[in-house]
Amino acid sequence: MAKKTTLSIIIVTWNSASFIKGCLNSLIKETQKPGSEIIVIDNNSSDETTTIIKKAYPQIHLIKNRKNKGFGTANNQGIKTSRGDFILILNPDTIVHHQAIQQMLKFLKGNPKTGMVGPEQLNGKGKIIFNFSRWTIRGVIEYLIEKISPKSKLALSLKTPYKVDGLNGGCWLVKKEVFKRSGLYDERFFLYGEEPDMCKRIKQAGWEIFFLRNTTITHFREGSIKQIGLKKYLHIIRSFLKIFIPQR
Repeated sequence: MAKKTTLSIIIVTWNSASFIKGCLNSLIKETQKPGSEIIVIDNNSSDETTTIIKKAYPQIHLIKNRKNKGFGTANNQGIKTSRGDFILILNPDTIVHHQAIQQMLKFLKGNPKTGMVGPEQLNGKGKIIFNFSRWTIRGVIEYLIEKISPKSKLALSLKTPYKVDGLNGGCWLVKKEVFKRSGLYDERFFLYGEEPDMCKRIKQAGWEIFFLRNTTITHFREGSIKQIGLKKYLHIIRSFLKIFIPQR
């Protein structure tokens, strides 16, 4: 009898050849036991991303889009395809650290009211990244303390999970039932804006969101987005206008 799938890992790629091996290798090390699946949705890459995956990782479920459908739409494809009770949404320019997935799963399983968690993210030099997860007074204070004295007793004592309104979308672990109640990604957002919109709807559906500061990954940040240059800011403006201007 086939083992039930517990965890589905969804990665959306677009010209991610420089990062995808590091990401997938780290995931495979952490998910060697049966019960997990990795789904990659490629948004019509023009580099070697899909070739690398097909040759080196035949066990991975690869979906190749004929056009770039955007981040949210591609993630929705993965969620609809997934079989797991828990879904890890992960950027391709990341390295998952040892036990990070297990720690996130343990927290979600042990906290019925919590629908989504995300880890602390470090840059390629091992330094804490200031991102959407830290857009709180506490987040700013912690960041400053750890900048000034990262190894102090105070800094170390702050590395505990706490409830937040939103998390950086580079790494989310979500209970699949959350998407059933809050809905999938809003496909009006092609790139950017998905994080605050999705987190808002998850909270409105009655779920708690936790930032797990005692769990870490490496995030090289915008590994693919750098390739579009200033067009990035056009996507940001379009997305946030959709958030702040009511739709009829």
